[in-house]
Amino acid sequence: MKRQLSISILIFMLFGCFDHPTTSNNNITPLTEISSPPISNPPPLSRIKKTSIDKQNTLPQQISPLFKHGFDKDDYPIGIRKISPTDFEKLTHGNPNFGISFMPLDDLKIVKKLLKGIVDFNSDGSIKRIHFKNGGVINNPEGHFVAYYGYDDDNKNILVLEGGHSSDISYNLNTGKSTEHVGNPNQASISSPNKQYRLIGHFGGQECSSYFIQKHINGEWVKIIEFNDIFNALIPPDEHLSFGLCYYNGSVFLNESHAYIVEQRTDDNNQERIRVYEITLKDDPAFKNFNIDIKPQSLSDNENINIDVNFDNYQDIIPKNGHLNKEQAKFFAGLYPNAQEIYVLGLYHYQKDINSYVVSIKQNRDLLQTYLINIDKNHQIIDSLLISTDGIREFDFDITAILQKEQIKVMDNNGSEPNEVIYRVDDKGYFYTPRQ
Repeated sequence: MKRQLSISILIFMLFGCFDHPTTSNNNITPLTEISSPPISNPPPLSRIKKTSIDKQNTLPQQISPLFKHGFDKDDYPIGIRKISPTDFEKLTHGNPNFGISFMPLDDLKIVKKLLKGIVDFNSDGSIKRIHFKNGGVINNPEGHFVAYYGYDDDNKNILVLEGGHSSDISYNLNTGKSTEHVGNPNQASISSPNKQYRLIGHFGGQECSSYFIQKHINGEWVKIIEFNDIFNALIPPDEHLSFGLCYYNGSVFLNESHAYIVEQRTDDNNQERIRVYEITLKDDPAFKNFNIDIKPQSLSDNENINIDVNFDNYQDIIPKNGHLNKEQAKFFAGLYPNAQEIYVLGLYHYQKDINSYVVSIKQNRDLLQTYLINIDKNHQIIDSLLISTDGIREFDFDITAILQKEQIKVMDNNGSEPNEVIYRVDDKGYFYTPRQ
C-alpha cells in the first residue's frame, strides 16, 4: 500500500510539471533535410534513358549486404522499451530534470520592439515578412503571433505562431528552419543534462502531436531523429491501445543517453492507463560516420545540372559506389526511418566544409524522393532540401530542380503553373531563400 501510494504521488507530481498538449504546429515544409550527392554525368537527368548495365553500374563487392528492403528494428539510432512505473520511480528518484525551464515572451508590443527589422508584424499579430539572420527571407507566412523564445539556453531566437486548427508554426530566426525541424518549446520539450540532446514536438492541427530528437550542433538545435515513426515501429499497438504514439504527458533525460516519456490516456475500453517508455540513444559508429567513395563534382559559372529523378531512370544513373550497404544506410535511419532503398547520386560543394550529397530515397513502391543533403566535416546532417519527387496514386507529385554554381532552383510542377524557388547554402550548411 505504501509503495502504491508513493507511485501515485510520483505520477501526480510528474503530470503537474507538464501540461497536456495544447496548440501545435502545422507542417510548413516536408522533412527534407539531407544533403544530396551530385549527378555524375552532364546530361539532364530527365533525358537519360534506360541502358544496359555496364562496368560503371556493376555493383561493388560489399562487406555488408546491400540496403534493399528497409531498416530492421536494430538499425535505428535509438532503442525504446516499456518499463513499469515502479522501475521509473527507482531510476528517476531525486532527479532534478523533471521541470521545463523556458522564458517565452507573449506580449506582442514588447516582441515587436525586440524584433524590429527582423520580423515585420501586422497590427493583428500576423506577419508581413521575416528576415532571417543568415540572409534568408519569407513573405506572408501563415499564422498569428503566440510567443517568442529568445532568452534561455534551450530556446534561442524561436518565433512561435498559431495556424489553422490551433496548429503550431515556428521559425528559427537564425537559420530559417521551420516547424518540423524547430518544434514548439511548449510541447513538453526537455533537454539532456549537458544540453547535448533535446526531445521536442509540435501539434499539426489534428488529434496527435509529432515528436523528434534534436542535437545541439554549432550553437543550434538540429533535428536528427523522427521519433514517432521509430516509436511506432518498435512499440506496436497492444490489446488496449489500438494506435501508436499520439502524445505524451511528460519527459525527462536521466543522462546524455537515456530519456523517459510518460503517457497517460484512455484506452479502447475507456480505462485510464499510464505507460512509461525508456529511450536509449545508441553509441554506434554507423550513426556518426558517413563514408562513401563518391568523387565531388564542380559546377562552372554557366552550367546547369537538371535533377529529375524518376522511377524510369533512377536505376540507370546510380554511380558505381552509389549503392549503399546496410551499415552505410544506417547513417540515414534517424531522419528517414521508413526508407526502403537509398542511393547516392553525386556530391557537390556549395560551402567549403559542407558536403552536399544528392540522395535518392525510395519510401515505398509509389514514392521516390531525391534530396540535397548537407553533411558537415564532423559527419553530421545539418540540413536537407527536397529537389525531386516522382510518385503515383496518392503520391502523384512532381518536383524537379536545377543545380547551379551558387544556387539551387526548385520547381514545384503540381499547380497550373510551375512555382520556382531559389535556395542557397549558408556557411553552416543551412538552405535558405535569399532576399530578392
